[in-house]
Order: sequence, then structure tokens, then C-alpha cells
Amino acid sequence: MRPRAAPTEFVNVWCRVTRVTDAAVRILIDDDDIVQVWIPKSQLKYPDQAKVTGEVLCLAMTEWIATQKGLI
Repeated sequence: MRPRAAPTEFVNVWCRVTRVTDAAVRILIDDDDIVQVWIPKSQLKYPDQAKVTGEVLCLAMTEWIATQKGLI
């Protein structure tokens, strides 16, 4: 019997979405107006929430991608 994969852990990140493509979203962390990072939509819990609105919003993303991108 194969071992089960660990459940995916999600973290909430407050950010602004500055661009959306079919595969990813570019976000701006509110306290750093210079650094923008791309997050694959496959790593978002609710990818349909990622819209360019100009407002700060909370995106739930996998913990590993948030760590890799230096967001947590």
C-alpha cells in the first residue's frame, strides 16, 4: 500500500492582484510597492477570487509557494 500524501496546507496572504493570465496571477505585497511576484493559479485555493481590482485582498495559497516566494 502506498503512503498517502500529506494534506495541502494553505496560508492567507494579503496583497493586490496586478495582473491575471490563464495560468498565473501577479501580486503586489502592500508593504512593498516594488516587489511583485507571480503565483501559479494551481497554487491558489480559490483562483477565481484573484481579480485585478486595485483593492487589497486575501488570497489563500499553498504554504510551500508562499515560502518559496518569500511571502511568509
